[in-house]
Amino acid sequence: MIISLDSRMGIISRTGSGEWISKLLDAVFEHSKTAIELYDFDGTLIDINPASLAIFGIDGKKEIESFNFFDDPNITELRKKDIFEGKIVKYGTVIDFDAVKKSNLFSTNKSGKVSLSVTIIPILNEENQLFRILFLGEEQLDCLDV
Repeated sequence: MIISLDSRMGIISRTGSGEWISKLLDAVFEHSKTAIELYDFDGTLIDINPASLAIFGIDGKKEIESFNFFDDPNITELRKKDIFEGKIVKYGTVIDFDAVKKSNLFSTNKSGKVSLSVTIIPILNEENQLFRILFLGEEQLDCLDV
């Protein structure tokens, strides 16, 4: 089975038993404990899953619609370059919610810190140009002694 892109990403083509794979991907998105966020090539948020809302202390998708992926201070120029070149980017980070509030990065109801293991997967179009950005963040509960 070949899947070009899932329904949230804008399907170009899909072969095989597509309906069940779409349901499977939707179930993973909705029920995963991993933060999953999907952005357009320019950093505009397309979708965010419930786990991401919970991890980042965001009340709802509307609360973060104006957030741009590239405004995240963890997206350095080198990481941005790698993303646009189609390279998967992995890093660990600590999110300080008090600093997030102070900088008005996004609205959050959390305080303190959370440690995340982040994977950013660039999705390229047929012309090998950045089409979508998939953000995956896993909370590292055993690493929090910051």
